[in-house]
Amino acid sequence: MNIRQDRRYGETHEWYTVEDGLVTVGVTEQGQEMLGDVVFADLPDVGQVVSQGAPCATLESVKAASDVLCPACALPI
Repeated sequence: MNIRQDRRYGETHEWYTVEDGLVTVGVTEQGQEMLGDVVFADLPDVGQVVSQGAPCATLESVKAASDVLCPACALPI
């Protein structure tokens, strides 16, 4: 497993970066492998504030639907 040093990781399979006030949230390679092919993503509205540990998106794959949990404190998305 490749752990990139330019990212901060949540307790599950989420990671995030902050650059110029822009927060990018993603799913680790292991999380992606577990999900399989993603067929739909339900994302938050721009400017919506989410709390750490709360769902901030939902990914639906051919296997299942999974919540993406916010890996950091009170991020404006």
